[in-house]
Amino acid sequence: MTVTLDFAEFYTDLLDHSQIENCVLTTLEYQGVSTDSDLSIMIDNDPRIQQLNQEFMGIDAPTDVLAFPAGHLDPDTGRVNLGDVIISLPQAKSQADLAGHHWQRKLICWSFMEYFTCSSMITMSQMEKQRCGQLKQKF
Repeated sequence: MTVTLDFAEFYTDLLDHSQIENCVLTTLEYQGVSTDSDLSIMIDNDPRIQQLNQEFMGIDAPTDVLAFPAGHLDPDTGRVNLGDVIISLPQAKSQADLAGHHWQRKLICWSFMEYFTCSSMITMSQMEKQRCGQLKQKF
């Protein structure tokens, strides 16, 4: 499994690439995602995520996370492209402060986990909700 991380230039020194990659890989492995897959994650600022939110969702406001699932086979690599995730670091910091978490370790991991495993809570079965809760506790 390949996780491509792209940090906005001004966040490169603030973020631990290996910690985030490990968190994402652990989450995907726990969910049983194929090892023959690729995922792209970008961490950027509010103005950039607001621009993308306007362009793709028609909402002219920053948001915490944008996810663009793909799930198709890449003909060039023969691997499944899981999609792209874009996270606003300022939003992550704000949410971490509100929850009393350390923004880098706790909330960044929580954000990935939340969007990969818990974003469909409305349609999840009770067993899936329980599994999601167990994964949250693991991190």
